[in-house]
Amino acid sequence: MFNFIVYYLLLIFYLVKTHSMSVVPILKEEFMSTNDDFKKVENMLYNYKNTKIEIENMYLDLEILENDYKGIGAISYEEKTGPTNSFNSSVENEVVKRDEKILRLRKKIRLKEIEIIKINNVLEALNEKEKEFIKYKYFEKYTHSKISEVIYISFDYINEYRIKIINKISSYFQEEI
Repeated sequence: MFNFIVYYLLLIFYLVKTHSMSVVPILKEEFMSTNDDFKKVENMLYNYKNTKIEIENMYLDLEILENDYKGIGAISYEEKTGPTNSFNSSVENEVVKRDEKILRLRKKIRLKEIEIIKINNVLEALNEKEKEFIKYKYFEKYTHSKISEVIYISFDYINEYRIKIINKISSYFQEEI
């Protein structure tokens, strides 16, 4: 029995030693090139801060639009007031256009907010070390060597760890991405 265990361990050691260097990179490349979800999740994470800034700026644009009353006022003497076949005025047209812009902007803001909320929800499912990795890799944009120093992970393991975490995150986004 002891000989069998030793033989088995030696076989495993041999397989890991001889095949790990050639098989793992191929699997990584195959996964990353065939899986658009992986890239989409990474893009969402890389753009997290920018998306939050976009939301703030869109709220400012919305405030400007809601307070913009240019052209909505009394009839000027230059404006034609004769009979026409039109059932609406320039003031009505401007109000309608402004309201449509406001609705489009509100929808765009909400979609961006939902994206941020989803990312935050998924990040809550990660353990502390994974959260730190995401923070440094995607939000702070640290290099791999800096990340390995900060969170005490081997430099050689960083890429595998990244793939593991992104796969975990993308599993929560199965239907959305």
